[in-house]
Amino acid sequence: MLNFSDNRKLSFRIWRTVCALFGTFCLMNCFSCSSMVLDTQPFNVLETSHFTFFYRDGCEIEKDLKKIAKYCENGISWFSTYVGFKIELKPDIYLFDEPSGSFKEPFSDINLDSHSINGTILYYYVEQDYLTAASIILHEAIHVIQDFYFSLDNTALAEGFASFISLKFYYYYLGGSYADKDISELLKVSALQGILAGDGIPEELLKLSLPDFNRTNVLEGDRNAGLRYEIMESFITYLVEKYGIKSVIDWQRNTTVSNFKNNFNKNIPADFDECQKKWLFSIGYR
Repeated sequence: MLNFSDNRKLSFRIWRTVCALFGTFCLMNCFSCSSMVLDTQPFNVLETSHFTFFYRDGCEIEKDLKKIAKYCENGISWFSTYVGFKIELKPDIYLFDEPSGSFKEPFSDINLDSHSINGTILYYYVEQDYLTAASIILHEAIHVIQDFYFSLDNTALAEGFASFISLKFYYYYLGGSYADKDISELLKVSALQGILAGDGIPEELLKLSLPDFNRTNVLEGDRNAGLRYEIMESFITYLVEKYGIKSVIDWQRNTTVSNFKNNFNKNIPADFDECQKKWLFSIGYR
């Protein structure tokens, strides 16, 4: 085994973005979907079947840790059943109440690039909501799965799929089920707003590197992805609804910014350009 819009939606989207992956302070904003922090204080450890959680004595998150761990395990089990294959990985999850603000030196044995086989994830437990925490951690765990199982190297596709899966799990856990068409309706407004604001359509976004997708400013250490996550999440939801989860997973295998259209046409029973046109029409873009 390797180690490696409604108010609820808005809240989930905001705190999803505070997941972080370690690296060099400025540069890691170019290579992860979130920010980073380095710290050297000791951690306690809680292991489950698919995760190793690291936390500190006396932290606020400790009181909810067992619930977070349970929901994370439920998330991986749900995903495994949904996609139809067994997940054998074990990412390290570092949990904090808030950013420590310490940048002394990196951990000696941790590379927190989301494309690393270590698959280490950092999460700030700001919202004090263990279901949201589990959904966010599942989003980041999906990136590890995409890297290890799918050899995916396309940021827009990776983020769109991970966002769709974590949102579907969130609503599944709240209500027992949540149809793809309902998620599509939930995302339509945000996706349309993003396109009209100049955030791009899927064909444009699928050609971008991670820093370009996130509009990362390396010198200032910030980013502004706009509504690009929602645009891709909406497009992925549309594809899953029309062609099924297996076709969308197959599209991710060995897909890059240069071959995404060819791989789409090979694995999904539709033409990319025609499919994108129909999706644009479905969200109200004329």
